[in-house]
Amino acid sequence: MQGKTQYLWLLLFMLMALISENASSQDYKATMALDSADILIGDHARLSLKAVIPAKSTLLWPDFGDTLAGQIEIISKTKIDTTHNTDGSINCSQVLTITSYDSGYYALAPFSCKVVPAGGSDTMTLMSDAILFSVRTMAVDTTKDFKDIKGPLGAPWTLREAMPYILYTLAGLVVIFLIWFIWRKLRKKEPILKLSIKPSVPAHVRALKAFKALEEKKLWQNNRVKEYYIELTEIVRQYIEERFDIIALELTSEEILAAMRTKEIDESLQNMMRFVFITADFVKFAKATPLPDEHSRCLTHCVSFVNLTIPETNVGEEKTGN
Repeated sequence: MQGKTQYLWLLLFMLMALISENASSQDYKATMALDSADILIGDHARLSLKAVIPAKSTLLWPDFGDTLAGQIEIISKTKIDTTHNTDGSINCSQVLTITSYDSGYYALAPFSCKVVPAGGSDTMTLMSDAILFSVRTMAVDTTKDFKDIKGPLGAPWTLREAMPYILYTLAGLVVIFLIWFIWRKLRKKEPILKLSIKPSVPAHVRALKAFKALEEKKLWQNNRVKEYYIELTEIVRQYIEERFDIIALELTSEEILAAMRTKEIDESLQNMMRFVFITADFVKFAKATPLPDEHSRCLTHCVSFVNLTIPETNVGEEKTGN
């Protein structure tokens, strides 16, 4: 009786382990499907990519270029769509419109993406199955006779054909007007051009106005995070170059920070700019996505850095910004 009981417990344990393993494997899944695996040359097919990951996981979606395998070209790409399932898992999907102008059979490599589990540091790779893709030419009936090529049809005169003549006429009129204008000025002994020199605007005034304009664009609030950091660092690089005589527009972030250490800049201000440059580099080159409060923090650091490094000759001017 005891041996039978142990056998039942062992069977129950194996069944629970199998269920747990299946449930775990279903939390991570990558699939790839075509709406048509056989097309005519030049026709379009829709390639659907999908990944299922557990809640609170981080998905690193691949960045597709202009082509896939062989001669398969990507015509268009949809945005990555994210939905949440009732069991807490997350669906991420994207549709690529593809075509080929060379006939043949192609093997589309498996779709793969990386997942960082919640609370974990190890990166997992999800991979779908490969797909065969056929591109064929139009069938030709060789039993029928060849027909003569039709002659060219007469086409009406179009605006595009007339445009060069219109532009040449306008250019000629502009040249005639310029000759008359210069002759008239010389006859009256007047200067041909009156140049007005605008007063120079201090670097900190231009920088603070640019920060204000950047904030009003609300770039990161509209998912344009990379564009936000490119413009933010461009403004602060321009200010550092003019204020501290550092060629910041031509240096890397680390080179700028190293050059700032040779100037009379407070260490706390250097640390603020280190945070801004490191965060921006992660976004621009590692495609990271900082938290919303870090976006605002970077802008606040830049504004504070400018306000606290205004030359003593300009301290009486009004400070603006956040």
